[in-house]
Amino acid sequence: MAEDDHEEKGLVDVEELFRKKALADTSLADLAIQSLEPYLDQLENRGRVFSMGNAVTKGGKFKGSVRSMGNFSSKGVTVVDNLSTMGNASVGDLIVVKNSTLMAGNSTVKANAIFAGKTTIAGNSKFTENIISSTSLRIDGNITIKKQVITDGSLHLGGKVRIQQIQTLDSIFVRGKIFIEGMVKAKKFLLTKGAGSIGNDLIAREVGIGRDRHLKRHLRNFEYHLNLANPVNLAKFTGGVLANALFDRRKHEDPFEVQGDVIAHDIFLENVVIHGDLNAKRVTIGDNVEIKGRIEYSESLEVLTDASYESVQIGAEELNYLGPGYDEEDISGQLDEK
Repeated sequence: MAEDDHEEKGLVDVEELFRKKALADTSLADLAIQSLEPYLDQLENRGRVFSMGNAVTKGGKFKGSVRSMGNFSSKGVTVVDNLSTMGNASVGDLIVVKNSTLMAGNSTVKANAIFAGKTTIAGNSKFTENIISSTSLRIDGNITIKKQVITDGSLHLGGKVRIQQIQTLDSIFVRGKIFIEGMVKAKKFLLTKGAGSIGNDLIAREVGIGRDRHLKRHLRNFEYHLNLANPVNLAKFTGGVLANALFDRRKHEDPFEVQGDVIAHDIFLENVVIHGDLNAKRVTIGDNVEIKGRIEYSESLEVLTDASYESVQIGAEELNYLGPGYDEEDISGQLDEK
């Protein structure tokens, strides 16, 4: 594929993906793959790869799986059914995985990554573009994603993770240290052990930041799934490179920070600093919470400590929550009762 095709084969606009998703019973990853089919059809066909040493390819459409327990490098657009890399992996262009993905060790992807099946990314990994995912995505280790994570499946974050922005139609579960530069949109956001920050607004139907036992007591419909990568199994294949990232489960004492507003239906907070406002139906405030804006609630406000906050009760029409994947002006896209 010619180098000047690179911009043309870029993915469709993120918001356009979500609009298509609302109109079709098709996953976001499949929609992204469909948009690229004219370009993917031009790729050379290649056989499956199984390597325990060094494997280098120019890319292409691989029939079957790519499995590497050593050094794997693909310099062009890469399309595979299943991907498993344990060691060093480098992809120099777009990668599409149609089924399951496991990337453990030192991994680099220098363009967009589309993962259509169950995906685990662990160890030390860097993605210079977006990740578009469906089913479940587990990110655990020292991970940097320069642009967005866009998914309609659940997202599990552990270790130390840096992402520019997250949009998911499902839930986000956090146990680790996360740094999100922009906005987070989700169906549910739960941080039960961790620290870090969100650089803009946090928008989710349910927002829970605090200890597990307190979330279970105070947050409606609390449900948490850990299911992160097993560090013992992964370390056997990666020579211990995951030790620092995956075994560091120390309790974080620093408060989590949200630089923008928190917009939801149900909110529970403890050990957190909110630089903007809260806007929700029901709000519960626990220990060590600083809110620099005001609390806007329509149904109930419960403060479990002797702290005081600026608050105002609002009407239901003043609630700002819209379902994930929709612009604030797209009132027709509200997922209020879903």
